[in-house]
Parts: sequence; C-alpha cells; structure tokens
Amino acid sequence: MGFMDAEEAMSFAHFLAWAGLRRALEEPIIVQECTKGFPRDIFAKVLPQYDFMAEVLDPYTYGWPVKRPRQWMVSLI
Repeated sequence: MGFMDAEEAMSFAHFLAWAGLRRALEEPIIVQECTKGFPRDIFAKVLPQYDFMAEVLDPYTYGWPVKRPRQWMVSLI
C-alpha cells in the first residue's frame, strides 16, 4: 500500500484482516509504523472509532546512520 496502490495493493487483504482484529479487540491505543506513502485516509475509513495522529520521521534526523523515512501513526479510542 506504500506505493499508493491503496485498495489495489497485494497487501490490502492483510491490512483489512489486521484492521478487523483491531476493531474486534477494541484496543485503546494502536501504534503503527509503515512506509511514508501509506494512505492515511484508508486507515480513517476502516477504523473510524479511532482518532489518530500521523508523522513521518527519518531515523537519520535522530542520529541513526540510516536514511529511511517511515510514517508513524498513534491511534486512540
């Protein structure tokens, strides 16, 4: 889904299974890490009961010798 394929991505079924489990368990906090291109709007559609914040962070900025930006999302019920 990080390549902006959204619902057409091969991994979309896996994402839906993951989201369904989150809904069933009603976890109060979800922390998700993915590619910076992960479509946030899809997350909001499948888990509407959560308010979420998202930020793209690059480990290099924090002193790590790796340049690989990742999107982090923290979701709360």
